[in-house]
Amino acid sequence: DRRPVFWYRKRDEVEVLYADYYVLVERLGFSPALHVVEENIKEIAKRITDREAELATRVQSRWRAVVVRRFYGVFLREVVRMREINVAEIYEIQRVYRGWLGRRYCRRVFLKRERDLVMRKYVHRARVEMEREIISRKKDALKAFYVKERSEEMSARYLGLVNVRDSGGVVPVEDGKKMKAFMNSPYASDTVRVVSCDLMKTLL
Repeated sequence: DRRPVFWYRKRDEVEVLYADYYVLVERLGFSPALHVVEENIKEIAKRITDREAELATRVQSRWRAVVVRRFYGVFLREVVRMREINVAEIYEIQRVYRGWLGRRYCRRVFLKRERDLVMRKYVHRARVEMEREIISRKKDALKAFYVKERSEEMSARYLGLVNVRDSGGVVPVEDGKKMKAFMNSPYASDTVRVVSCDLMKTLL
């Protein structure tokens, strides 16, 4: 614990104290005593010195902190610069590698797109050819049925199973239409009509 100190409040006493403290003590009648005044002055001087040292230490600490921060900033920039110089070749290798990966990916995408396009064209062409083949078969089948039906009509007419005119042979029963008479006879079939409808559905 620091001991208590005192100080003079009057301006004249302070001026005499700075000039010669012994004269001030003598004028005050040695109250307080000379050794008390000397110890008081020593204590005050010591506190002032300690305070100045403390403030100087703070100023130096702040200044060192500023200097260190500046130096550290320069140091970090130099570290980054040296790192960039050291890894410049690595960056170049990475750039080339990434470019190669990108080109390979684009090539794969392009090839896949081309394959899909070729496959779509192939499927479309195959479907068209298959439809044409189906239609051709149905046409051939329809033609064969027409020929067969025509042959059956002629055979039925020659054998007298289908009579185009009435029993008297004067009034046409079907206006002289041979196929119409044959279709109305019990010897006809619906095969040609069914195949023809199926073909039309396929075409539409």
